[in-house]
Amino acid sequence: MTLKRPLRTSGPVGDGWVEEVKTSKGSRFVAYWQVYVEDASRPDGRRRKRNGPFELGPKVKLGPEGTLKSLKDARKKWMAICDSVIGRTPTQHPLEMREKTFEWFARNVYQPRRKERWRPRTAEAFEYYMGKLLPTFGSQQIGEITEQQMQRFLNELAPRSSRTIVEHCRMYLGSIFGMAFVRGVVRTNEAADLAIPETRRVFRPFLSLDDYAKLIPQLTSQRDILMGRLLYMCALRRRELFGLKVGDFDGKTIGVERQVSERDGLREAPVKTAASNARVALPTDRVKPFNDVTQTGLGWAK
Repeated sequence: MTLKRPLRTSGPVGDGWVEEVKTSKGSRFVAYWQVYVEDASRPDGRRRKRNGPFELGPKVKLGPEGTLKSLKDARKKWMAICDSVIGRTPTQHPLEMREKTFEWFARNVYQPRRKERWRPRTAEAFEYYMGKLLPTFGSQQIGEITEQQMQRFLNELAPRSSRTIVEHCRMYLGSIFGMAFVRGVVRTNEAADLAIPETRRVFRPFLSLDDYAKLIPQLTSQRDILMGRLLYMCALRRRELFGLKVGDFDGKTIGVERQVSERDGLREAPVKTAASNARVALPTDRVKPFNDVTQTGLGWAK
């Protein structure tokens, strides 16, 4: 006995069709399709409904590969993406994503696939550099952004920014377009050969030995003196210093295992790099003061 399949009462019907629609700005190709919707008033509990439109693009007489010169070209494009458009596949087809904006791709494809491996600081950095990139590229179709546009952006950014900022903007452009290229969204990785232009020089003041000798007598507590000496003599980052606990001291060295994140409400976070997670030897004259501070509990974290 052959079992009868249950009647489908919802979902797409067939592959749809393409029409050429004339507008005041020229002809455009538009796709439509039918879907079943539930309808209790019908004997079979369903009826057909026209869905769409989905715009495939304008009709052009001349253009590069991929432009729509005829109804045949439009139908070919529609058959490549129709499953994702009408909901038969969970993800969008690369041809469909090619017409999305740079911001859409960065937020909906790149960020979700990368954020699982990011540390909290990396997620913050991504948002910071998106603030640099989106005003220029955010509303542009990702498939239309050129190497020349991106290089011009870096060249204009360089005179007013540090090398670190320019390098990170190039890195995110390269990473986003690299993912788009691997997934077939763009035909070439336009960001692959971007160059770092000359950036403004950043003056980073530092504390000389004479300045350090003048600073220490101005500190009012044993804890502050010790903190000042650790920062200067042991080259700790201030976030690493504030993340130290009593148990990190073994009598001769301190273990740098964590830092305090100011942006996360002074919560603990991993150190900046794997190489930062290490033990730092204390100068001989600092061992006793450190012992005094930790044993008397002068505000040091347990």
